[in-house]
Amino acid sequence: MPNWFLSVVLVVAALIGYVGTNNLLDNLKEGAHSNTFTAALDIRVFLWYVVAVVCLVWYQRSIQELKREAIVASRLVGGER
Repeated sequence: MPNWFLSVVLVVAALIGYVGTNNLLDNLKEGAHSNTFTAALDIRVFLWYVVAVVCLVWYQRSIQELKREAIVASRLVGGER
């Protein structure tokens, strides 16, 4: 899968998550623990997006390393002939 496609999917998921979170908080009834719930929700959303970005960066670096190794391997195989 192209790297740009995964980046677009991550941005779309973030936008959908943002709209869903706003809808959830708009329908939240005021109570003794509503501030705690809101803080926990914000932390959870932030951590999930950090994990997603870290995974995307790892994937891109792995693909680049694999390409470099494939180039070296093709040069070695081509040089032996």
